[in-house]
Amino acid sequence: MILVIDTSSARSALALIEADGRVVHEEVDQSGPGFDLPARYRRIVEGRSLSRVAVATGPGSFTGLRVGVSFGLGIAIGLKVPIV
Repeated sequence: MILVIDTSSARSALALIEADGRVVHEEVDQSGPGFDLPARYRRIVEGRSLSRVAVATGPGSFTGLRVGVSFGLGIAIGLKVPIV
């Protein structure tokens, strides 16, 4: 299962995708403090095993990109899975 993170624009997204490309879960909402990455991550990943983390790297908001990359890197390091 691949966790996809996109915080590069006015709308942020988290998704879980199977290795074959099938979207298992997707959440899209306004970026900013209301888009609680940790809470959404815990809710969609609960009981699932991740094989990698994918993060959108732009173009886009510099701050948004830093948030997404930092969050994704923390998850990847913590779970010892690759980040792409």
